Amino acid sequence: MLLVDSLLDDYTRSWTGVIADAFDTFKLKVAEGTKDRFDDSSNEYWAQYGQWTRSNSDRGDTIERRHTFFAERMHKLIQPQLKDPERIFGALEREIIYYRDKKRCQRPGCNSEVLWADGEIHHVNPHGKGGKTVVENGALVHKSCHPKGAKESEAFAEHWKAKAAKA
Repeated sequence: MLLVDSLLDDYTRSWTGVIADAFDTFKLKVAEGTKDRFDDSSNEYWAQYGQWTRSNSDRGDTIERRHTFFAERMHKLIQPQLKDPERIFGALEREIIYYRDKKRCQRPGCNSEVLWADGEIHHVNPHGKGGKTVVENGALVHKSCHPKGAKESEAFAEHWKAKAAKA
């Protein structure tokens, strides 16, 4: 649960489709290590995790070592992508996008003029899915036209990509 909590806070949701397989892989490696624990070349999953679940498993330092090993191996398996720490476009980026988009709302079907006070910058590739807060990933929209939800954001991104391909 601690791993998932840290992933939700700091990473895009790119890991959600692979975490179950990664967990199964981790458990398999622990099982293989447990089976081979008496061999001369016991694997790290036994030495660094499996044996720590057998004795003194309730001690704080043992729990911490076990969790650290688990988290490090899971990160390698799922390869999560860090969120861009900048979620809000700065004043300069907003102005560049405003004039680049010719003061027009980029929402499909709108294309009407946007007053500065009524404008917002939409992440074309959503921030929550790894979209960066950079001029190339921003589009001017009215506050009321700002896409809400995954379907609207996906439709907006498809429209934007098709528009960029024509240019």
